[in-house]
Amino acid sequence: MLVGGLEALVNTETRDAAWQFRDRVIRLASQFKVPLTGDDLYGGYNLRSKLVHAESFLRSLGTEVAVVDQPILYQHLEALLRLTVKECLLDNAFNDCFWFKRP
Repeated sequence: MLVGGLEALVNTETRDAAWQFRDRVIRLASQFKVPLTGDDLYGGYNLRSKLVHAESFLRSLGTEVAVVDQPILYQHLEALLRLTVKECLLDNAFNDCFWFKRP
């Protein structure tokens, strides 16, 4: 759900969804100083995709993100989503970055 929440904020097209997610979320992570790497986001997005498309159960997806690392990744993604939404609520200019405005 966390990847889905971040994806809803940053993805603007159905094409290249994984790239949009990784490219834009790593920028948010950098801005809010949340320790996420490109590899973390790659693994998290792939893990989410496999779960959403019912390819496997979470415990058997250790090849995407090691089972021992999944709680840490979850905590970092949760912190980033929380900080991003909070900033959207507190800063109108930041909030405007997430809305498409028609001319």
